[in-house]
Amino acid sequence: MKKLFTAIGSIITGAAIVWGTIVFKTTGHTLKAKVPEGIEYKFDFVPEKLVMLGDTGMCNKGFYDLAAQIDSVGTHVTINGDLGYPTGLKSQIAFDGCLASVFRFSLVSLNMGNHDFYEKKLFKKKMRENYFKYASKHQNIVFDNDFYVNNYNGEICQLVISTYVHESIKASKLEEDQQKFIDKFLVRTDCKIKIVNGHHGPYASDESHGKEKLPKRRKKMWRGILKRVHAISTGHSHLTAEEKAKGKTRVLISGASSKLNHCTGKSKEGKSIFCNDTELGGWEYDTALNEWNAIFLEKEI
Repeated sequence: MKKLFTAIGSIITGAAIVWGTIVFKTTGHTLKAKVPEGIEYKFDFVPEKLVMLGDTGMCNKGFYDLAAQIDSVGTHVTINGDLGYPTGLKSQIAFDGCLASVFRFSLVSLNMGNHDFYEKKLFKKKMRENYFKYASKHQNIVFDNDFYVNNYNGEICQLVISTYVHESIKASKLEEDQQKFIDKFLVRTDCKIKIVNGHHGPYASDESHGKEKLPKRRKKMWRGILKRVHAISTGHSHLTAEEKAKGKTRVLISGASSKLNHCTGKSKEGKSIFCNDTELGGWEYDTALNEWNAIFLEKEI
């Protein structure tokens, strides 16, 4: 079941999130549809803030505190993969405990990281379908397909994609369909601001994450996106950082929501112009001011 959210005003009832009047309608696609046109969620409002987090999967106190600090009506949170360590969130209880019960008032979009698949089998079917099923039980969680667009009234269009590629495995039909969806997104003229979210970024992981090579197909995919959108937000490296921009595209890393690595000053291909490795955090886009800001867990006084 696909969800088309229509929000008017804001109401909070008990511990549940209710975005004003929420109307759920079909968008013409079924839950298991694997079609080139993918899925688009059309919102008739623009959130006050778009928050980008990544690698929340430790499900620890630091992450819970950070989420509580962020969670509010008027915020849309996107989590860039690695939802559960070490092998994903395998049950509804784990999913609810790490995500649904944590974000009660925000809208939440998800994508999957390598720990959510946790094997060299591209797009592990059961894990993906479990996540879709778990998310469908919560009004405020958006995750019914591997790739989709959040369209905020044409003011902001956010493309969420899967970046899980293993070079030793032939590209799947799903991967090919996603690329067609990306290509269509990039030439759209009905979106004023375009943002792309995924787990793995356009450069090989920061050196502190280990020796990784960037798969050729992923590298090609990102090269087609860079310079053509306003921002890319990813996780995987456990830092809050920004790489040197490519044309008009800001490259933001937000993989520090529950664990931290050490800044090395550069990724294997990019160059960090900002990096924080001491505080849990992420990135926030203030839609009214058109500003990106790094956000961090506030220290107790």
